[in-house]
Amino acid sequence: MSDPFLQGIAAMMYTLLSGRCPVGDEPANPSSPEWQNWYCRKTGYEIVWQLAKLNSRVPGFEVLPSSASATTVTANATDTLTVRFRYAPTSTVWVVATSDHPEILVSNPTLMFFTPQNYSNAQTASIRGTLTANSETANVNFITVADNKVFNGLSDQWAYVESTDSLAPATHWSCILSNMHATAWSGLALYTESAPTGGIAKVTVTYPDTATNKFMRVRVEKK
Repeated sequence: MSDPFLQGIAAMMYTLLSGRCPVGDEPANPSSPEWQNWYCRKTGYEIVWQLAKLNSRVPGFEVLPSSASATTVTANATDTLTVRFRYAPTSTVWVVATSDHPEILVSNPTLMFFTPQNYSNAQTASIRGTLTANSETANVNFITVADNKVFNGLSDQWAYVESTDSLAPATHWSCILSNMHATAWSGLALYTESAPTGGIAKVTVTYPDTATNKFMRVRVEKK
């Protein structure tokens, strides 16, 4: 079996098992092996989708993270997912992005729209964690809303994990602990996102609690 044929078979299996679109960008040179591979992937995707949906039209809904391994976020590091369609809709398609956990957020934006003119232009959603997350896992969901039934009700989902490994805020307070006391204290080093300035009597700091493997927030006051 030729490589393009294998590409087509792989695309059919991938679409059948995941419901995702593996077509990718069309290479510029129709005479190249890359274009032949792309065409077979496109054909394999279309065959499976048309048989599964009993419809001659296909949407090519594509949601991709920045890389296959980019599934971890923190409060200080985000990931992005690109959203596009490989086939033109007949009218506007709305895509709603949500997270099923409040400590892993979708932003910029949570609502996208695609038209028959801009359907193939990738739009980007950002995924980030929060300082209060404790190695939480969330599914980031993308759902379409459209008048056309071929493009309505499509969905995709990517799982993300918030890591606490890099959540330590920037400024270490050990140099001023002799002038501070905390309403809750575990004996560990205190951290804060910003150092206190003159006249500030109370600040909120975050410290790592090794007993629970969580980040705790407390009020710290000058004596």
